[in-house]
Amino acid sequence: MKVSDHACGRARELASVELDEGLSQLEQARLGVHVRRCAACREFRLSIRATTDTLRSAPLEQMERQIVLPHRRRMALRPLQVGVAAMVVVATGFGAFIPLHARLHRPVAPAVGGSNQGDLRVLRDVRLQQIKPRPVGLAGGIQ
Repeated sequence: MKVSDHACGRARELASVELDEGLSQLEQARLGVHVRRCAACREFRLSIRATTDTLRSAPLEQMERQIVLPHRRRMALRPLQVGVAAMVVVATGFGAFIPLHARLHRPVAPAVGGSNQGDLRVLRDVRLQQIKPRPVGLAGGIQ
């Protein structure tokens, strides 16, 4: 019975995970069934177990010299960064305010046409009607 390459790849992946993290019961059962049927995967599992055990049992190497990373001086740039950021904010604010200011303070366009005396009379009459005092009714119904 020939086992597919996909099944072998999955079994080898499970064998590797088994050494580092452990497997769930389902994964452990799947791996066990596969390695009983597939000699190549069984040999792979034994080989990586032996290699892992050898590496884990070896003593840790001691460093001959201590490794020290130089401390970077980033604080010198901090005031410059803050100044540039403030300038960008101010420039953006002015850039947004100038078009708005121009739109709000546009000059009124002159009237188009010949004489506008008739229009002025109509506007004056409308204004006079709006401000003309009106009688106010009293509580007794007398006006």
